[in-house]
Amino acid sequence: MPATTVLVADAQRLFAEALAMALRGQRDLEVFDAHPTDGHDAVRSVMRLKPDVAVLDLWMPGMSGPAAARAISTWSAETKVLILSWFHGPVQVQEALAAGVIGFLPKGVRVAQVAEAIRRAARGEAVVYAEELFEMVDGINRRARLGEGRWDRLMTLSSREVEILQKLSTGRPAKQAARELSIAMGTLKNHIHNILVKTGAETKLEAINMARAVGLVGELEQPPAEA
Repeated sequence: MPATTVLVADAQRLFAEALAMALRGQRDLEVFDAHPTDGHDAVRSVMRLKPDVAVLDLWMPGMSGPAAARAISTWSAETKVLILSWFHGPVQVQEALAAGVIGFLPKGVRVAQVAEAIRRAARGEAVVYAEELFEMVDGINRRARLGEGRWDRLMTLSSREVEILQKLSTGRPAKQAARELSIAMGTLKNHIHNILVKTGAETKLEAINMARAVGLVGELEQPPAEA
């Protein structure tokens, strides 16, 4: 039986390269050397290489994972699309599935789970780690009931805004967060402004603490930089 061909695309090239290297340890998977970091490039690479399965980041500059999946389903329908994301609430899963992806995986899953998801996707089987997702959502909701309305305000944030809060919550300077997200500083500042308006917070730190109180971001690694 021929190997299943795989393309990995992620906004963070190091993550894509590391995942691709790990997947190459699976004898039945053939991973292409191309690792696009831009959504448009991911679509072009899929059209050129025609992989059996494309593993795409939810958020990529130029075109998001779901938008890329729609384009792929139009121009390269034989390729099955899996989405990987650190932030994986029910809204993001629903958006991805509506775009025609065959599976949605949290980035925290093991390489063996990603490999098995690729095999299942190649067979045309839908892949969503529902138990893990529902446990996460249930935990957030339990903490949110103690948040006195904070969750309602945080729920108005887009996935991109949540991703920015997660980056900043680790103590990264704003310039580093913008670089890792492949966006301009002006774009990052606009997102931060929108976060403050939506949450009612007066500062980035207050918004981060609101998100941390309901479990939307992790524990602090170092004091958040205001740069």
